[in-house]
Amino acid sequence: MWQPSRRPDTAPESPCALTDSAAPSPTDGAGPPARLTARMSQLTERLQTLLRQSLKLTCELTCVEHADTLPCGYDPALRANLIISYVLKRWHHDARSGFYKNPSEHADAQLRLLLQ
Repeated sequence: MWQPSRRPDTAPESPCALTDSAAPSPTDGAGPPARLTARMSQLTERLQTLLRQSLKLTCELTCVEHADTLPCGYDPALRANLIISYVLKRWHHDARSGFYKNPSEHADAQLRLLLQ
């Protein structure tokens, strides 16, 4: 069973906390190293490519067997981008919350909506 890593003792940060003047800027050296940023970009691009290829193959197989099951205008590239955006949002949200909430909370329902 999932357990939070720590319980925050203070109120959560405001949504504008990253825009405050105390927040590190990319030019002051306090942000992530350039190599990490490049590797994360490469990771997300590869994941999106793999997901797009999988969705395209699934679309082709489904169109052959069940032509009426896919929505009109189904685009595997757009769907892959939407899913990657969702994953990045979840990573960011979980990291900012200190992993206090269960990362898989509501994940089943959300993924069902993304994949229909």
